[in-house]
Amino acid sequence: MNVILKQASPSDYERIKVFYHNCKYGGGLNRLDTVFIAEIDNEIVGSVRICQQFTTTVLRGMQVSKKWQRQNIGTRLLLLASSWLKTTPCYCLPYSYLEGFYNKTGFQKINPADAPDFLSNRYNQYLKQGLNCIMMLRFFRD
Repeated sequence: MNVILKQASPSDYERIKVFYHNCKYGGGLNRLDTVFIAEIDNEIVGSVRICQQFTTTVLRGMQVSKKWQRQNIGTRLLLLASSWLKTTPCYCLPYSYLEGFYNKTGFQKINPADAPDFLSNRYNQYLKQGLNCIMMLRFFRD
């Protein structure tokens, strides 16, 4: 399989919206987001986006099509996004079972109370919805 990883262009955004819809991801997509995609035969099979929310960088929307999971696509997308971040601290709110996956690129579990208020609030909303998530922060790493 030939997986192409790239930073999405504005012309990809409608396809990304369809991909997210098919993955049942409801976090949306903003044209100001920086988005990375994985494609196989011109079909989007993975996506992750980096958002600026207030003055905080947040990684959101990490999705890989079920058919293509466990084939290193998510890891490669996360590495690409992390390399783009360079020295920028970045938060994420993944499911708790994905802690090791995010650790691979420098994300570390933190106390939600140590995050910006809007993220702590989102974390608490996720918990109320029954989602088993954690708060993570990626500090700069060599």
